[in-house]
Amino acid sequence: MKLRYAPVLALVVLLNSHAALAQWVNNGVGVSTTVLTQTDAVIIPDGSGGVIIAWEDFRNGHYDVFAQRLNASGVRLWAVDGVAVCTAASGQVALQMIPDGAGGAIICWYDYRSGLNSDIYVHRINASGIPQWTANGVALCTATLDQLYPTIVSDGAGGAIVCWHDLRGGAFTDIYAQRVNASGAPQWAANGVGVCIATSNQYLPTIASDGASGAIVSWYDFRSGNYDIYARRVTANGTGLWNINGNPLCTVANTQGFPQIVSDNAGGAIVVWHDERAGVPSSDVYAQHVNSLGTALWATNGVGICTAANNQMFPQIAPDGSGGAIISWHDNRTANGFDIYVQKITGAGSPQWTEDGVALCTATNDQQDPRVVSDGAGGGIVAWRDARTGTSDIYAQRIDVSGLTQWTGNGAALCTAASDQLGVVIASNGTDGAILSWYDLRAASLDIYAQRVEGTYGYWGYPEPIVTSVADVPNDQGGHVAVNWKASGRDDTVPRTVDRYTIWRAVDPLQTRAPQTSTVFKSLRDVPADAVPPIYISTPSTSPPPYYWELVGTQAAHGWPGYSFLAETRADNTPQFFLVAAHVQFDDFIAFTSNAMCGQSVDNLAPSSPL
Repeated sequence: MKLRYAPVLALVVLLNSHAALAQWVNNGVGVSTTVLTQTDAVIIPDGSGGVIIAWEDFRNGHYDVFAQRLNASGVRLWAVDGVAVCTAASGQVALQMIPDGAGGAIICWYDYRSGLNSDIYVHRINASGIPQWTANGVALCTATLDQLYPTIVSDGAGGAIVCWHDLRGGAFTDIYAQRVNASGAPQWAANGVGVCIATSNQYLPTIASDGASGAIVSWYDFRSGNYDIYARRVTANGTGLWNINGNPLCTVANTQGFPQIVSDNAGGAIVVWHDERAGVPSSDVYAQHVNSLGTALWATNGVGICTAANNQMFPQIAPDGSGGAIISWHDNRTANGFDIYVQKITGAGSPQWTEDGVALCTATNDQQDPRVVSDGAGGGIVAWRDARTGTSDIYAQRIDVSGLTQWTGNGAALCTAASDQLGVVIASNGTDGAILSWYDLRAASLDIYAQRVEGTYGYWGYPEPIVTSVADVPNDQGGHVAVNWKASGRDDTVPRTVDRYTIWRAVDPLQTRAPQTSTVFKSLRDVPADAVPPIYISTPSTSPPPYYWELVGTQAAHGWPGYSFLAETRADNTPQFFLVAAHVQFDDFIAFTSNAMCGQSVDNLAPSSPL
C-alpha cells in the first residue's frame, strides 16, 4: 500500500515562553550590555550544547571578572549581564578558562588587588553560576613583583594546573606553575613550582594536559640571545621532568615566538609557533611534536606548516581527534592585506591539505586573528575578524577532513552590525557547529555578544527543529502518533528563512526495502519540494542502527513556536523513530534536520458496547 500524507493537527504546541525557545538573533545575542566596558571574552562549552563566557568588566570602575552561561538556544541562564566571579579592588585581567567537568568553569587571571604588583588568582563557578571557592578567588601566587599572563588546563580530577610568567627573580621573567584541586586548595609549593628559571627571559607559557593529571608547558625563551621555543612536562605532584629548564623544540636563528599547544592524547603535545628563521620581515609557521619523554618527533627545529612569501603570523591550533592538529593563521602572502589560511598535520608530521595551507578567506582588506576548534569529524571551524566592509565584522568557515571548505565562499557572516566587532573566541557546540563570542562597539561602549553557527551550511542561530515527543494518539484505533517539535530558530526570527517542515519515519534497511516505484535519495537536501511519498532517504539517524527515512508528510511554517503532526505508523505496538527537517525557502537543497525520537502507536479505542 502506498503511503499517504497524514492529516496535520492544527495545533500549536503551547510553551511557557516563546522567547525561551530561541534567543539567537541576527548579529548576535547580547551577553552583557551593561554600562561602561566589557571586553576580552573567553569561552568554553558547557557540555550541554551551550557555553560559558567570561570577560573583563569595567562596570564598577575597574576591571572585574564576570561570567554568563548560554544554553543551546541562546538563552541567558544566569543573572542579566552576568554573575560576578571576582570584584576585588583594582583590576583583574587576562582571563583564561576551562570546563570543570560538571557543567561549570574554572577561571584564572592576574590581579592587582594587593597594589602595584600583579598576582595570580583562580576561581570555580558551578553550572548554576554560583562561585564555589574563597570569595573573589584563591591566590595561587602572591610572590614579590609581577606574575602575569596565566594559562590553564584541567587536571582531569575537577581541579586545574595554572602556569604563568613570573618576575619574582628581579631582572628576568621565569615560568612557574601551580595545581589547585576541585575544592580550591593549592597542591604544590607555596607560590608555585619553577618550570623554567633559566637565565634571561621566558615569556607567555601555553599549557596542555599530559593525560596523567600533569601538564606539558611551552614558552618562548631568550637564554641564547634570540627567542627560541622550549617545553617541559610537570607531573601531577609538581615534579619537573625532562631537562632542567626545559627541552628545546626550536633554536634556529632569529625569533620564534607566541607558541600554542594541544595534547596529542598520548602523553605528548604538538606545539606551533610564529617563526622568523627566514629573516625579517618574513615570518612563517612551524610546529613540533614532543612525546611524553620529551623527545621531539619531527624534523629538527620543527616542520614548516607554511613558508609562503611575506608574513604568516600568530597561528592557532586545535586537536584533530586523531593525534594530529588543525592550525590556522593570518597571512599576507599576496601583499594585499591579511587573509585566513588553515592546514592539517598528522601526528607523524605530514601536512594533509594544500601546500602552505588552504585559503579560507581572501576577501578585500584584512582578515586577522583566527580562532580554531575541531568540528568533531576530522575537520575544523575557524572564526576571525574581517574588515572587508571597512569595519571589523565576525566571519567563520568550516573545513572538512579532506580540506574542502563547507560554507559560502570567503566565510559565513555571523555579525555585521554597525561599528567594530573584535576579539572573537570560539567553542564547539558539541555537534558539528560552534558558538562564538566577541566584544562589540555597536553601542556607545564595549559589550559582549555571542552567536551560534550550525555546522552543515554555516547558518547563524539554531535552524534545526527539535523533536520533543513522539506520542500515541489516545482513544483511537492505532496507526498514528503525534510528532511534536519546537520550531526552527529561523522560522520565527527576522529575517525568516524557513517556510516548511517535512516529517520522516525510520525504516530498517535490513528488514524493509524501498518499493521499486519509489525514489531513494542520498540526503534530505536532495528531495524536491513537490516530491510525493513514498520517498526514502539513506541517512543514518542519531541513534543506531542506520535507517532509511521515508517521508510521511509536510507542514507549512507559520512563525509559531512549535508544531504537532499526526503521522502514520507502519504497525502498532512497534517502536519507530521519527525526525523533522526544516526547509529554507527559495532553496530546496537546504534542510536542517532535527534529532530522531522514538515512539509507538497503540489501539486504545474501547470496543463498542454489545447489542
